Amino acid sequence: MKFKNTIINLHEVFDQEWMERVLLLLKKHFTLISSTQIEDYYYGRVSAFKNACHITFDDGEESFYHLVFPLLQKLDIPASVFVSPKAITKGESFWFQRFRVVDKTELKRLILDTPAFARIKKSLNDVPVMILCKCMQVADINRILDELFVDANIIKTVPRNINTDQLLEISRSGLVEIGAHTMNHPILHNESIETACWEISSSINDLSELINKQVKHFAYPNGHFGLDYDEREIRILMQNGIKLSYTTEHRCFSRRFSPYQIPRKEISRGSDLYILAKMILGEKWDSMKKIIRGKNESEFRYQVLDLLETNIKLPRY
Repeated sequence: MKFKNTIINLHEVFDQEWMERVLLLLKKHFTLISSTQIEDYYYGRVSAFKNACHITFDDGEESFYHLVFPLLQKLDIPASVFVSPKAITKGESFWFQRFRVVDKTELKRLILDTPAFARIKKSLNDVPVMILCKCMQVADINRILDELFVDANIIKTVPRNINTDQLLEISRSGLVEIGAHTMNHPILHNESIETACWEISSSINDLSELINKQVKHFAYPNGHFGLDYDEREIRILMQNGIKLSYTTEHRCFSRRFSPYQIPRKEISRGSDLYILAKMILGEKWDSMKKIIRGKNESEFRYQVLDLLETNIKLPRY
């Protein structure tokens, strides 16, 4: 069976046996290529790919080092991992990792009591609290999480991401391309231009210094155009020497997409048949999922942002 050129994206991995099955499945049906080869393709140094696949991992959670990296070495498979140098060097958890350990009902109450949300809170009863977080600036999310940590007597979360020594070992392997993923994993579209510039440029520069190698690839947190990033972020990436940046749009990749908007198909679970179905259906998968599950995350977020802009006159920074 032949498939269109595809980039796979994963996050945290919980089951090494499942991960090995996925890697073997992809190796069976695709020619597995590196991120450098994708760069060569987009900049005309490679004419075309057939049935090609690249595998990426976002966030740099510790499961990548313990469960995935040994498999990549064993099977000789190239991959990319997109990380925050701040999370790695300081042992800090991202806001969504801290989110996992707090009381969600209390978190939602605190969010809806903030000035930005208070006047529209009655319209947000059906909105999941994670969606509300993704409509906020990252400093505000962390401020509320800090408050909940104090109230619950939680000192800090156990570090969930790889450390400096692990990152350097991964980088030296030659199998894994290290890419940037901002410093604090904000929804860049929510941030001021000053914050967006700092999040992007600092992650690229600090990571380049950390691995002693120029970082040329980037993955947008969350990764949907118009909701999570737009032309502003693309300009910042270009100014910082980035050659490729990856989204989470569920499509096959080709030159009809800009090298700054390369789509990826996410995998998080499922049997071989389930994963192959996602590969075959491509962008139709999201339409099917909506029919089954109803309103999706993007629709919820547009609903919240429309209410904020209408009632609060929230500016686009």
